[in-house]
Formats: sequence, C-alpha cells, structure tokens
Amino acid sequence: LVTDRSVLSWDWSNNYSENVAKNQLYIKWSIISYNTIWWSSSTPTKCPFYISSCTYDEAKKYEIVENGTMVIVNEDRVNKGIYFYGPPAGYEINSLVHTLIDIGGAGEPIPEDLLLRIQNIDKDVDIKVFIGLGCPHCPGAVISAHTLAKYNPRIKGIMVESSSYEELSKKFNVSSVPRIIINDGQADILGNQ
Repeated sequence: LVTDRSVLSWDWSNNYSENVAKNQLYIKWSIISYNTIWWSSSTPTKCPFYISSCTYDEAKKYEIVENGTMVIVNEDRVNKGIYFYGPPAGYEINSLVHTLIDIGGAGEPIPEDLLLRIQNIDKDVDIKVFIGLGCPHCPGAVISAHTLAKYNPRIKGIMVESSSYEELSKKFNVSSVPRIIINDGQADILGNQ
C-alpha cells in the first residue's frame, strides 16, 4: 500500500524484518515506518505487510495525485491500479480487507469467461467509486472496481470518500452513494453495480 500520508490511525507494533519473503504483500505507508501487521486467515499461515514512508518520486511512480491516497501494490511493488482516496473506515474497512486478501493471493477466483472479458479491455478506464463511510452498499461497488483493476493494468479502481473529497464530489454532482463515475463522466452509475 503506498500513500502520501497516514490516513488511518492505528498503533502498529515493530516486528519488521529485512528478510521479508517474496510472496508477502507489501504496504507502503507514509509517516509510519518499518512496521509489520500480522494477518492470519483460516489457515495457520501469516501474511506480514511492509509499511514505509512514501517519497515524492514514489508518489509520482505510483500516480498518487491526491492527499490521503493509498495505493495497493503487489509483492513486486507493482502498482495494480487499486486506490483509496480517503480513509477506508466504517463499512469500507470491508473493501480494504477484501482487497488486501485478494491481492495477497487468498481471494476467490472469478469465472474464466469474465476474466477474459476483463483482460480484453484495450482502453484506459478510470473508475471512481464515491462512497460514504456509513453506506453498507458501497464496499461491493469498490470491490468490483478493484477486481477489474487487479486483472487489467489499463483499469484504475478508485474508492473516493465523498466527504473527504468535497471538490471532487461537487465536480461530479455526487449526492448519493455509491456513485460510480467512469472516465470522468463518460458513464455515471448510481448503486452497487
């Protein structure tokens, strides 16, 4: 996860090791340095998340253009086009956890025909999902956008917390959530689609 500043306030423990295995999920996070979050699934395996500060060059590399942005990267630190503009708090903690598990390799597979359709998209697609922290329907829309981004490097899936990004919300006349804006207004969808 790469971000320009800390957007969540948790107290992490110092368990970082320089010998991080190749198949682990990395999180880059500003302000908080050299910490490890231990997550365990139903199996006894553990997945440490590496957190470190984000420099100006990294912000440019990972296309961080808004304050408070988090970007999910894979174990090779490749940007997967999965962004969180604002805190994934409230119901959105579900989309953050789902995305981390999915990118970490423990997610559910999608049908082969759908995977091929996603991979065959040959145009740049920017999907902004405007959410509210109290919206129970928003995580599903965010997870869908992030899944599309995971499987096609030409797609960006962006969760936008509407009250934190008022200017962006006003630009697209967001008054209800989830509101999905594709390619800055080429398509405008209301609801978990």
